[in-house]
Amino acid sequence: MLNLNLYRLHTVDVLVSRLHPNTVCNELVDCVQSVKGNLSVCNVDCKKLQSKYESLYCSFYVAISVDSAELGRAAEFFYVT
Repeated sequence: MLNLNLYRLHTVDVLVSRLHPNTVCNELVDCVQSVKGNLSVCNVDCKKLQSKYESLYCSFYVAISVDSAELGRAAEFFYVT
């Protein structure tokens, strides 16, 4: 009989807004990697969003992929209002 360990990824979606207009995606990816602590993050995908006033600020959508076992911790850690 085969013993299959299922590894399921879930995504924590984060909206980051009102950053300096020269901010780039790599800075947000680096930020997630530096603050995650011992949380096992599988992937970080970042997309710059269209801002109404691009000369004043920028916004990003950040998708943080984690194992299903880490989803609760990741949601608590990355969701800040």
